[in-house]
Amino acid sequence: ALAFEGDLTIGATRTVRATPPVTVSADNAGAVQVVVGGRDQGRLGAPDQSATKVFSRGGRTAAQ
Repeated sequence: ALAFEGDLTIGATRTVRATPPVTVSADNAGAVQVVVGGRDQGRLGAPDQSATKVFSRGGRTAAQ
């Protein structure tokens, strides 16, 4: 099920509660910081690059 789709303004945050695995996609992966289960997973990817990654309960499981 889709938990969030949209744009956020600079500096805005969005908390999404979901049951893993969770797929996160962004057009500007460098602007997306991912935290899973309270653990910082870092940026989704490089600035101005699109990326999609799948996260399990313990952290990232695969890049797509």
